[in-house]
Amino acid sequence: MHPPRAAPRCRWRGARWRPGAAGATGTGWKAGTAVQQATGLSPLQYVHHVRLEEAKQLLEGSEDSIEAIAGQVGYEDAGYFARLFKREVNLTPAQYRRRFAGLREVLQQGRTA
Repeated sequence: MHPPRAAPRCRWRGARWRPGAAGATGTGWKAGTAVQQATGLSPLQYVHHVRLEEAKQLLEGSEDSIEAIAGQVGYEDAGYFARLFKREVNLTPAQYRRRFAGLREVLQQGRTA
């Protein structure tokens, strides 16, 4: 018989996570349920969604590199960011930027007019 497993440790603080208890982020499973009910997305899916929307705005409105944008929205691994972006948006970040580069120019002209 195997000994009982300890609760998993949170990466950033070594705190133990217990269902319904406050974790290292100050929220428990109930907050995750609230996110799911409000958005229809798991907490992780919601975080990815918010980050990718921010990345879209940065791709449209700046000339920063894709690696820099990945870092700005919270992804250390630009390759992972690009794969996730492609899976969710059906375009690579570079394709998205090319497709919406005209939008950036129109917006900049509208601001100066």
